[in-house]
Amino acid sequence: MQRIGAGLGVVLLTGAAIAGAFLVHRRAAESPIDVDLTAVRGESEEPDPETLNLAVAPIFLPRSTIGDYELLAEYLTSRVGRPFRLVQRKTYGEVNELLRRGTVAVAFICSGAYIEARQNRIPLAEIALPVIKGRTDYNSVFIVRSASPYRTIHELEGKSFAFTDPLSLSGHLYPHWLLLEEERDPGTFFKRTIFSYSHDASIGAVANGTVDGAAVDSIVFDWEVAGKPELKSALRVIHTSAPLPFAPIVTPASLPSRTRDLIATALLAMPDSEDGRMVLRKLQIDGFRAPDPDSYDLVIAIHDRVGRHLRTR
Repeated sequence: MQRIGAGLGVVLLTGAAIAGAFLVHRRAAESPIDVDLTAVRGESEEPDPETLNLAVAPIFLPRSTIGDYELLAEYLTSRVGRPFRLVQRKTYGEVNELLRRGTVAVAFICSGAYIEARQNRIPLAEIALPVIKGRTDYNSVFIVRSASPYRTIHELEGKSFAFTDPLSLSGHLYPHWLLLEEERDPGTFFKRTIFSYSHDASIGAVANGTVDGAAVDSIVFDWEVAGKPELKSALRVIHTSAPLPFAPIVTPASLPSRTRDLIATALLAMPDSEDGRMVLRKLQIDGFRAPDPDSYDLVIAIHDRVGRHLRTR
């Protein structure tokens, strides 16, 4: 499947009111995304040979708390016996590229990016599955401002809408698929769309009026509004998808099996030690369990239908 990316009429917006940069376009996701391998975290592409890279796509937590994954890197260092370094990239596609190149040892990716990697035959090994609030799945939720008149996605026709990342299941592929299921053209349904490249940035874009609506990960949405009554009251959920499975934590298949087994064992054993439980509390993750690579039929169906649609445009 071709990679899904930004479309026509691209303009780069900047501003303190918007949490990050947005790609703004008239039609969502028609041309391939650019892979920028410039690190957000991690100074060099070729660290000390003993150092193992831990890559985290901007999925599970708002970017303001991504530094908590440094604690996970420290935990893995203590359990695996080799230094781990946190590496971040701006897009899910960039993290997939690092996995393809084998320059990271372990990665947290989203479900859409995981299926994209599988479909593109990037050799991966699944080692663990996160459990959050007792769940191994989440939802795509569509949000609008509470003060707006919009109650359904149909009322957003001709309005502005924020997607997260071209490979995001909840933040792009699912809303694209939903419109296709209702025989609507996602490329023309909205008047204007943006890619925010993080769920918290999409939430902020709706709250501050940059866009009329957005599709975001329900877990991140719940975290963002927790303890922020003003944000919670400012936003309204108008659609909730069926449950969507979390992506497994993955390693490149080229990683030595002993190292892979040590990483998997360390993740699965986190609830059994005080330092492991402390890191899990920071990450707001219950723990990890063994993955089930055969539980992604719905994700594959969504991914493939959106891909077929984009190839015809």
